[in-house]
Amino acid sequence: FPVTIREAEDLLLAKIPKEELEPIKIKEEELISLLRESYYKIIEILKDYLELNEKYYNLIALWILGTHIHKQFNSYPYLFINAMRGSGKTRLLKLIKYLSRKGELVMSLTEAVLFRSSNDSTICIDEFESIGSKEKSTLRELLNASYKKGVVVKRMKKIKTIEGEQQVPEEFELYRPIALANICGTYRDWETD
Repeated sequence: FPVTIREAEDLLLAKIPKEELEPIKIKEEELISLLRESYYKIIEILKDYLELNEKYYNLIALWILGTHIHKQFNSYPYLFINAMRGSGKTRLLKLIKYLSRKGELVMSLTEAVLFRSSNDSTICIDEFESIGSKEKSTLRELLNASYKKGVVVKRMKKIKTIEGEQQVPEEFELYRPIALANICGTYRDWETD
């Protein structure tokens, strides 16, 4: 994508002086103006690269804006993109990656990658057709819990101590914004094998 899309990723915070970022000391009217401007700029970028039903531009722009403050909510909805081959799903996910908070585009996601990735990032999952298979049941369980705050995965980790190796529990929070795309089925089809 052209540099303008990469620059758009910084648009949300570009007008806030660095000294005001921690904590943000900006008037409510200025913040509303900045968010409104960012919202319309995101819609403009989406329209430059995609042809969608008009109502989807608004939804996607709001979802992208929300990724920057998702930790303020107790839950954050998935953005599920389902369309036929060649319709622009990957292009949309790439735009979401650049415009959302610390976006990552992944394919063939595993359980470990999901829970070990930073929960401060937005994960965009492409080519997600196999999620309904029996082999992906654990990944489905983790995804079904990733939209709500407070759910953790625990794994044992070996550490070396003076007494030798020990196993200690390690926690990973699942909660993060997730956008996913596939060409068949719906989100509810995940639950059927």
